[in-house]
Amino acid sequence: MRKAGHKLDIDLLRDDFEDAEQHIEPNSTERAAAKREKDADYFIDSAEHGLEYLRLGYLFGKTISELRHVLLFRLTDLQTAIQLGGKLMPDTAATYLCASLVTGDEALTKWLAALPTKAYTHPEVDASEALYAATRALQACVLGEASQMKQALHQFTAALEANKLKNPKATRAIYDPVAGLLRGITEQDQTAFEEAFNQRQSFWNQTYRRASEVANFDGILDIDAIGIAILAHRRGIQVPDSNPYVPMELVRDPAMKAKRKK
Repeated sequence: MRKAGHKLDIDLLRDDFEDAEQHIEPNSTERAAAKREKDADYFIDSAEHGLEYLRLGYLFGKTISELRHVLLFRLTDLQTAIQLGGKLMPDTAATYLCASLVTGDEALTKWLAALPTKAYTHPEVDASEALYAATRALQACVLGEASQMKQALHQFTAALEANKLKNPKATRAIYDPVAGLLRGITEQDQTAFEEAFNQRQSFWNQTYRRASEVANFDGILDIDAIGIAILAHRRGIQVPDSNPYVPMELVRDPAMKAKRKK
């Protein structure tokens, strides 16, 4: 078992992990029925299970190659979900994109980076523009065209103005560090990146080190920060090896060797 960044209820999380392991291979009959019935949510749930397995599998010592293999298979279900007319939640699209960077699968990452905003505009969610702007800024950073990166970052920063947010304090606590990280990458500013990296870790500490969160596996890894760190690493930014929620063994470039499960 790997060392965690804060105190966890290992017994409860082990039960979650054992359940996740039993469902690595999805039920083929259920998948076929979901396709026939155009049940996009089934395939979005499958992708979410991939994120759960990454977090829990990392904690309980699965190899990085095993984690990438399962994650890649699950994340490709998002393509099926979108084909069936599904919509991603606006606060999950960026996480899926960052998780795709962990897999090292360039095709999947480019597909997620090219998703239009309507693909993560959910009819049941009334979200601040900042959530959409954050994803667009990350997408632009992944695609790497300099002028688009700067424009998307400018729009993201503008969307974080307090008068444009539904819950300014909570939203800025999450997204100010993200904007700083993307600014550090876009402007090749090592100092700005490190400052934002530390701010993001502080936010993670405040959120998940509370006693009420000891059985919350979402806090094991900061998947968004890991994906952004991979982008930084590829562009020559030094990623501090000081954040237990952003382990360097996941940040170091997977070398694009991940292969889709046939």
